[in-house]
Amino acid sequence: MKKRLIVTGLVAGALAAAAAMTAVAAEISGDRAMEIALQHAEVSEEKVLFSKVEKDWDDGRMSYEVEFLTEEGKEYDYEIAAADGRVLSYDYDAEAYGDRDRERNRKQDRKDRGAVSVAKEDLLSRDEARKKILDHAKLSADDVEFVMIESDWDDGRAVYEGKFYYDRMEYEFEMDASTGKILEFDVESIYD
Repeated sequence: MKKRLIVTGLVAGALAAAAAMTAVAAEISGDRAMEIALQHAEVSEEKVLFSKVEKDWDDGRMSYEVEFLTEEGKEYDYEIAAADGRVLSYDYDAEAYGDRDRERNRKQDRKDRGAVSVAKEDLLSRDEARKKILDHAKLSADDVEFVMIESDWDDGRAVYEGKFYYDRMEYEFEMDASTGKILEFDVESIYD
């Protein structure tokens, strides 16, 4: 009887070890995490100027931190679950490298001309801004709850800043109030 229990225990232990090794082996690679981030961002690999992938233990799980910069000057940051490739959080900043010279020139122009004013009729309405950001997030007004959308003045331009929730995720954004260009976009779990 003791021999049968020992053998059964050994077999059960071996099966548990094999299952654990399979779970670790099933983790996605850093290359796959990069592919997932690029696909989610709808950016082709050819458009990436710089990228970095690091494995990290965060919030009780193994994940990949993926960063990349595109030719258009957008800097993307992703957190991808190592276990199954789920996108845990992401954001991007559209004011990176390509816009710096343009912004510096605009600031110099302002110094040369004095203060810049923006006519209210040249700005998007809050409803137009709401529609643009929902289109960007590929969501409808019925899907989300808007907690806040407000106008502000940032870096010498009128902007809309806002936050809304969908499917236990928090979306934050900043948009140029004149052009509708998304300047910042950040999505993360409400539990983070």
